Amino acid sequence: MGKVKVGDIEIAYREYGAGFPLVKIVGFASTMDGGDPELVAALAERFRVIAFDNRGMGETSAGTRPFTVEQFAEDTAGLMDALGIERAHVFGISMGGFIAQELALIHPGKVEKLVLMASSCGGIDAIPISPEIMEQLGDFSGTTEERLVRMATLLFPQDWLSEHESEAREKLSLAPRPPSIESVRKQASAMQRWQGACERLDELKAPTLVIAGTEDQVIDPWNALLTANMLPGGKLSMLEGAGHGLAFQCPLDCANPMIDFLE
Repeated sequence: MGKVKVGDIEIAYREYGAGFPLVKIVGFASTMDGGDPELVAALAERFRVIAFDNRGMGETSAGTRPFTVEQFAEDTAGLMDALGIERAHVFGISMGGFIAQELALIHPGKVEKLVLMASSCGGIDAIPISPEIMEQLGDFSGTTEERLVRMATLLFPQDWLSEHESEAREKLSLAPRPPSIESVRKQASAMQRWQGACERLDELKAPTLVIAGTEDQVIDPWNALLTANMLPGGKLSMLEGAGHGLAFQCPLDCANPMIDFLE
């Protein structure tokens, strides 16, 4: 783990593996420590994986600039510069996919290939996350046990969860502590204010793979089809029976198409 100065913040990051760089951008209210270790391990066998905490989350400071998806993209670009990475594959999960799209549009020279997982291109054509789901995702009240149950119910289909409850709780308990509530609220506001990228995807130069679970309760899987169809040469991988937490639920089923695509 390390920290680097980027603009008005210090970004905390971790590196795994070696090879061509692959920058992983986590989702809403998430930290790099609460991620998907099996998926990262599989990717790190082929790539130099860089994971980090977004602005105001985990060990990364909040800074003074407004929280916007575009600012998160600039933070990511700044991290790459600080680490001496001119060009990388970029992998965004959920809100991280919003950030990844903006990064590829604002700084096309930095992105070799793009992977969007459980995400959306936003805008008026997409199906938005419901206010109720957003409220639940940002709810860190109650005991650790109550938070784990609430999150597991959102991220995984009930049929799968009933057979893998202990596994789901173990994976979701990796995050060391709840994030800053103020930063969670600012992230939620940034997501809601994002105008989306659907209408600009024809400008996106990086080859892109879109991955989604057919049982995603958070971001409607129809958004994956919309995004892939809007991309010039976009590829789509739909994982049957997977929920929003597909990186936890079926990490190798996520990693294999990613590796094939990126290599």
